[in-house]
Amino acid sequence: MTNIVFFCYNNENILNLELIMLDLFSSETVKSVSALIQASITPVFMLAGISGFLNVFTGRLARIVDRIEKIASFKEDAKSEIPPRKRKIINAREDALKKRMRNINKAILFMCATGLLVSVVMVTMFLSVLLGFKSSLLVSMLFIVAMLSFIVALLLFSVEIVYAVSSAEVDIGLIPTYKLD
Repeated sequence: MTNIVFFCYNNENILNLELIMLDLFSSETVKSVSALIQASITPVFMLAGISGFLNVFTGRLARIVDRIEKIASFKEDAKSEIPPRKRKIINAREDALKKRMRNINKAILFMCATGLLVSVVMVTMFLSVLLGFKSSLLVSMLFIVAMLSFIVALLLFSVEIVYAVSSAEVDIGLIPTYKLD
């Protein structure tokens, strides 16, 4: 540790403010930062995995949005030419897609929150070494919240898969089957 002394003049009185600062060039600090970088590798890999999940989630969202737009375009073009039974099926399909869209949006939100929390964990770890404060409880709590957010995102993604499979089974039931003789 290095002591840095500041003298401030205030109403002809000298205030002696002594601040204890972390010596950034000491061998102990280098060892601490080196250990910290090693410990931060796990969160970096987590961030890479989170970005992969976000890529999958946004890809699914884009396909859902494309399908909703296609249905809206079809309904606009057909207007009153759609028979009531078919209109009911189309509306049900659109509602199912909107439900999937809301669900995958929530999954994306929670996965983004996970990434942000993991990033805050990393920043807190580095700041605790550089500024010399104990952060084990804060880092632990942030990491637990990050993992809970990750779990929620994966559960929402699982629900999205169930919705997708269910709506595909309904679509398959709507397709007429032909016997080939």
